Amino acid sequence: MLNEAQLIGVLAGTLVTIGSLWQLYKIIKTKDVSAIRYPWLIFVNISLLLWMGYGMVLNDWIIIIPNIVIPILYTIFMIIKYRQEKSSKTALYK
Repeated sequence: MLNEAQLIGVLAGTLVTIGSLWQLYKIIKTKDVSAIRYPWLIFVNISLLLWMGYGMVLNDWIIIIPNIVIPILYTIFMIIKYRQEKSSKTALYK
């Protein structure tokens, strides 16, 4: 059974993961990543990876799991943004 602190951690990890999945869904649906900036994605990914490291030091899977999943989602955001920017630049030169 999870204690109160663990329940809060599970809820926080679940909500941030759902929010990131929702954002990914919106990006894929609208194909619009214009509001997303690379520096923000990089800083957030570094932060999340540090949180993952912190969870590993504590051997706390409640911290580790969301901080593995979310950087993967944000990396997908970067790939989509890069591809969209590359395709729009290519279209300009045709």
